[in-house]
Amino acid sequence: MTSTRIPDTYILTGSSLSNVLYEQCKPLFVEQMQSHGEWTKSPEKNNIFQRVYSFITEEIYSDKPLTLRMIREAIHNYKDTLIAVGNGSYHDMIRESYKTEDSIQELMPNKNYILTNTGVDYYMFRDIVTNKNDFIETNDGTYRSSITDKQGIVRGLAELKPSELVKQEGYLEKQDVWYNLIESAINSLDELTADLFDLITYMWIVTPKTENGYIRFHSDQALALKKKPTNEPFKNRDRFAIMQRIGALTSLWVMMSKESIQILDESDLRKEKLDIESFHKMFDVGEVSIARDSNTQKVVGIYELEIKPSKILQPFLDGRKGTLGILDKKVFQYNHYSQREHKRLIRYLSYQWKIQSINRNYQPFKV
Repeated sequence: MTSTRIPDTYILTGSSLSNVLYEQCKPLFVEQMQSHGEWTKSPEKNNIFQRVYSFITEEIYSDKPLTLRMIREAIHNYKDTLIAVGNGSYHDMIRESYKTEDSIQELMPNKNYILTNTGVDYYMFRDIVTNKNDFIETNDGTYRSSITDKQGIVRGLAELKPSELVKQEGYLEKQDVWYNLIESAINSLDELTADLFDLITYMWIVTPKTENGYIRFHSDQALALKKKPTNEPFKNRDRFAIMQRIGALTSLWVMMSKESIQILDESDLRKEKLDIESFHKMFDVGEVSIARDSNTQKVVGIYELEIKPSKILQPFLDGRKGTLGILDKKVFQYNHYSQREHKRLIRYLSYQWKIQSINRNYQPFKV
């Protein structure tokens, strides 16, 4: 299919959208000899095109239905930006703007915001962890939910199932404590879990990592954001509530597809002809530290652990997609139960503001 045979206002989807975008974007890059080789590959294998495709569909038009006219307008209006996105220099500029923010200790006390990704897919990932009622129990005891965009198109699947710890000192004892922590993961999906999703990904962006890419996370780091500083110690039940939700985050597996998915029966993956191996954990856990009662030495729970976003989340956190934005720290202070709508509104406004700023549209907008 070529663009010459498509009406300007015809809505493009699936492979038609990909092929037309590829055809329209190619002239921007073939003039640059260093990228000529990439454009002899198919759209699926062309890394430059995949970056540009994501930027146009997710950032410029924010998951809106696209036509040939809209694609041509985007290429005309954002030519230099698209070239920078394609060759990777846009990513470098994003990272340069944040290079002084070296640690959470420096940033947190002095700023009213944290960094987050404001892209469409990332927004859907985060929304998954807040909606336990969307998950349906399957015959094998796991829970599964579809991932649906704002147009009602199913973009992927999420599955809730326990994951084992990596082998480490005291493995059997720690694994037992871990399973006790995550056995109620389905009941731990709420706005507080979304807070931890944002906090952990932010910490992963700005803090030093181990040689395996993990950061150290303690429940007190989350509790410190939830309330105003006082001399009162944090309660153990609050620490446990935080770690329960960390367990829920590490029990979530997701599968995304660029094409829409027609779900015939959500309880039967084979019937849907989906590749089970394409499910990825959202977060990986490394070493964990358990707390004991000082008198009895009885294990009372996990108080610190190593954690990192998995390979399906990491590309959203390095700036390459050009979607790093800010999230007001006020979101952590609202109660996840009685002020749920406040939290969701703050996240939605951050998401919409990034879209407006990319399009240089700073006018008021309706919510």
